[in-house]
Amino acid sequence: MISGAFAATTAWVVGYPADLIKTRIQAGSGNGIMGTTRDIINESGWRGLYNGLTLKLLRAVPASAIGFLTYESAAKMLTSG
Repeated sequence: MISGAFAATTAWVVGYPADLIKTRIQAGSGNGIMGTTRDIINESGWRGLYNGLTLKLLRAVPASAIGFLTYESAAKMLTSG
């Protein structure tokens, strides 16, 4: 369960800026990858690339931890019997 939480946290901290940039481009408010990145940094500084990360982690970490726990429990149950 802890490994699932750690995996989700690591994945989102590393990938969140790219996800934010992709979302802005898809919403039509971006001007390419570099332009959107520049816009975010100009609006909010480097921390702007992580705006919303806390809410994402509040959802993703428990979900990933439960997913890992469910997988491990099912694998253990299927191999032991």
